[in-house]
Amino acid sequence: MGGGYVAQEEDDGKERTMTTVVNELGIGWSQFILCFIGGAIWAADGAELLIIGSVTRAVGHEWDLRAWQRGSLVSLVFVGVLFGNSASGPFGDGWGRRLPMLVSYIGIAVFSVLSASATGYYTLAAVRMLVGFSFGIGQPAFNTLLCELTPKKWGVTVNGISQSMFTFGEIYAAVLIWINDPTMKALDWRWLCIMGAIPSVIGLVSSYFTLYESPFYLAQQGRDAEAKSVLEGIRSLHKASDVSLEYTIKKKQAQTSSADAIRMVYSPALLYTTATMIYSCFVLNLAYYGSLYALPQVMQEVDMGYGPAIGLMVGALWELPGFYLSVALSSLMSAKNLVVLYLVSSTLALIAFTAGANWEGFIGGALLQSGYMGLKVMLLVGFVTVYQLSAEIYPTVARTTGVAACFAGGRVGSIIAPLLYEQVYEWSGWKAYFLIMAGSMVLNVIMMTFLHIKDPKEIDETTSLMEKATA
Repeated sequence: MGGGYVAQEEDDGKERTMTTVVNELGIGWSQFILCFIGGAIWAADGAELLIIGSVTRAVGHEWDLRAWQRGSLVSLVFVGVLFGNSASGPFGDGWGRRLPMLVSYIGIAVFSVLSASATGYYTLAAVRMLVGFSFGIGQPAFNTLLCELTPKKWGVTVNGISQSMFTFGEIYAAVLIWINDPTMKALDWRWLCIMGAIPSVIGLVSSYFTLYESPFYLAQQGRDAEAKSVLEGIRSLHKASDVSLEYTIKKKQAQTSSADAIRMVYSPALLYTTATMIYSCFVLNLAYYGSLYALPQVMQEVDMGYGPAIGLMVGALWELPGFYLSVALSSLMSAKNLVVLYLVSSTLALIAFTAGANWEGFIGGALLQSGYMGLKVMLLVGFVTVYQLSAEIYPTVARTTGVAACFAGGRVGSIIAPLLYEQVYEWSGWKAYFLIMAGSMVLNVIMMTFLHIKDPKEIDETTSLMEKATA
């Protein structure tokens, strides 16, 4: 994966670490189950975001909202996610990975249903921000747990499968929208908000009864019996009775200091890496959620050959190949090069889609369809690769804090996207917004070019901070 801090402890060959045990237990039912019960967070996210983005016009007509108010109903969801991501780091490093996920599911379900009872802009805005906060609490914790329970060589594959649940959430929402109103001109947004809570309820029930805590977290807290119990459960599921569960933890701690974790993430040795990953998440969110918000409206102005509701389903279906393409490409190139590939391809797709709107006939249609397809596919390659990389560059004691920083920084792009679209649309139309997204990707390519992901042994200053944090 291009070097760097891996998501599990480094195995120096002299001691049997937890990483060795996880790698020897291999891939099996434990990861498959985790992808679906934990990945329901992504499914709920996909359903909720597509629904709220699609019903914004209906809500606006009912309450006579201005453009900035319509955009802010989506932006405030991401404001909540930003705060949730920020809180998830200390929560996950201090209390484990399982509890934040359960809290997340409860919050998503409760506040999604409450959205349907909103009586005006301000009450709906407040409740939707709490929905976003609930997403934000659970996602970094799940990303970390998945990485810690998966053998290193299978990391991208499993991460891609779990994040594909987001697309299934979108498909679920698109079907609901199509059933309610294929033209999307008279949507019953209250019914859609209630139905959008179903994936989170399924995730809560299944997670409560079957979700493991991270053995890495348990072992570092000195709870070795519980850690071995988790490993024993995985060994049983994988029918790997010949694998020893003995491991060595070099240092143990009662609880990680949040201040030490933050200093480690922003230490001189990791500062450029952290800044680049935060910006990469920012661009990814700006492009993905910006297009998710813009395309249902753009499709009402551009002839795609099908109606808006069908267009949402077509776009969601195109995302699935993106997840699996990322898995295939990860075996052929480093994560860094794969990020560059997604950025360059997405930039070309944005330009093709924008140019296609200016052409008539076959050429215009081909540019529109290829741009739409390319954008949907390659943005999902970006999601798998960028977030996988963000989970690999930090040591265990600060991993959730580091991942949460990347998630939170990326959410700024999500927050800006709907508001930026509405403002740019009023000034120059949707094409200018698509070109702005393309320009942000070009800058990201430049930053990735100068990124050097270091081996832990090269980073003396970070190692020193690590020793202080675990003393």
